[in-house]
Amino acid sequence: MHGILTSTEAIQRHLDRLDRQSTRPLRAVLAAQAEERTPDPADLNRLAALEAEAARLRGLIGPRS
Repeated sequence: MHGILTSTEAIQRHLDRLDRQSTRPLRAVLAAQAEERTPDPADLNRLAALEAEAARLRGLIGPRS
């Protein structure tokens, strides 16, 4: 089965992509907080959307051991 992903593996790869996509908005939010500024709502919304998608995907694969 070399080269064929199971659905769990495909979901995990998607979760990994979502983690990478969260890096820039998370960095921007943390920088704003460190400078005692209000984070950009677009960054907060992006993080919320990414987390919602990740939570949905985690629900499909169930709890990790």
